[in-house]
Amino acid sequence: MGAACSWALPLGAVAAPDTMIAFPAAAPAGRTPQPLPYSQADASRPILMRRGVLTDQGIQCQAFRDEAGVLYTLVGDLGGFVTGDHVQVIGRVVAMSICMQGTTLEVLGIASANAAMPALQLWQGILLPRQQGQCLLFQRQDGSIAALLPQGVMPPHRTPGKASAVVSEPMIRSLPCGSRYPWYQLHGLVMGWPEVQ
Repeated sequence: MGAACSWALPLGAVAAPDTMIAFPAAAPAGRTPQPLPYSQADASRPILMRRGVLTDQGIQCQAFRDEAGVLYTLVGDLGGFVTGDHVQVIGRVVAMSICMQGTTLEVLGIASANAAMPALQLWQGILLPRQQGQCLLFQRQDGSIAALLPQGVMPPHRTPGKASAVVSEPMIRSLPCGSRYPWYQLHGLVMGWPEVQ
């Protein structure tokens, strides 16, 4: 079901503005987590935030029906979620896909819709040029700074600047990013500030 991209930028390349960088929620047992996907994005492709259920209505791709009854298809890492799971999805509209039905979303973040689990949030701000340990530093539009810990392998090339980050509260209270800034799990990152719907 959900197709995953397996290509990355060439060594030494720099991600262009409005490039989407997503991190896998978790690697299935026996699979090494990879940075995925890097894709060239278009500023006209909005980010959608939806809640709903994964369905078996997809022909080529995993289908997702939101709470309003709208059918979407999903590409990217589904974080181990399967048909029947109630999830929240944050993703970018895909201009062209092989999915053949519904609006296709490139998954930036997917999480359980269970109220007891941390909800996904979309922040727009500035990806800072420095990092703290294994964490990226991100300045939100309100001026506050947070440390973002990717849930997969840290992408080798990051360009500071305007960014949209998909984050959630951490499930554990350890301090993997140090104690100077509050930290959050990073699910996906889009360079630029595309429209949010």
